[in-house]
Amino acid sequence: MHCQYILQLSLLTLLSLPGTLAQTWSVWYRDRDRITVICASKGSSVVFDCIYSYPATQIVRRKIWFTPRGDTKQDGSQQGDGVFNTSGLTNKSRYSGRTEFYDQDNNCTLKLNNVTEDDSGRFFFRFKANRRNQPPQGFTGSWGVDLTIPVLSLKLNENGPVKERDHVTLACTSTCNPPQMEFLWFKDGRPLPGVSGVHGGQYRLGPLSPNDTGSYSCGLGKGTSTPILLDVRCKSAIYVGLMRFMM
Repeated sequence: MHCQYILQLSLLTLLSLPGTLAQTWSVWYRDRDRITVICASKGSSVVFDCIYSYPATQIVRRKIWFTPRGDTKQDGSQQGDGVFNTSGLTNKSRYSGRTEFYDQDNNCTLKLNNVTEDDSGRFFFRFKANRRNQPPQGFTGSWGVDLTIPVLSLKLNENGPVKERDHVTLACTSTCNPPQMEFLWFKDGRPLPGVSGVHGGQYRLGPLSPNDTGSYSCGLGKGTSTPILLDVRCKSAIYVGLMRFMM
C-alpha cells in the first residue's frame, strides 16, 4: 500500500505539471535518466515502479513487461521473453502466478514475487495503442530495470589449523546488497540464534572449543552461501602430533 500511495502521488504531480506528458508517448521507471538498479534476495518480492503516457487520441490495447533474450540487444528495442501481458498470450511459464500488475490510470508498476537467480536481468515495459480503425503502435520505455540477485561467498580469516581458545572471523560478502536486509548465519544447516546482521557480514567466534566444529554458511533471504568447514582441534592433540613428528 505504501508503494502504491507514493506512486499515485508521483503520478498526480507529473500530470499536474505545465506541458504535461499526458499528450506524449512516454514510459518512466523509478530512475528517469538512467537504468533503475534493484538488488533483491532470493525468495523476496520486488516492485518495478512505472508510469506511462500517450496522446489523448489513442486507445491503449495491450500492456507488456518483458526481458530481452541474452543474444539480443539489451536496450528494449528487441522483445524477448514475456513476463506479463494483459492479453495473457506470451507470458513465460516460469513467471506464471508470480506477477501483480497495478493496472490503473497511467500506472504500469509490476510486482514480481518469489524471485530466483533465473530472474536476474533487465526488464522493460511496452504498450500498444492506436486510433480507431488504425493499426496499433508500440512504445517501449528505454533504460529499463536491472534486477540482480546477490551471490554470496564466505571466507575464514585463518589459513592454518584452528585450535582451542583461538578467535576466528567468518566474513560473508555479496555481489549486491538488498536494502534493509540482514545477513543470516547457519551452523550445520541450522540458524544460529541472535546473530543476524552481526558486524555487517562478519561473525566472530572465540574463544573456540571443539563444540564449535561444524559447517558454517551465511544467507540473505532464502539465498545461502556455499558452506565452509570449521575444524577446531584440541591443543593436546596438536601437541601430541607435533611430538610424534619431532621423534
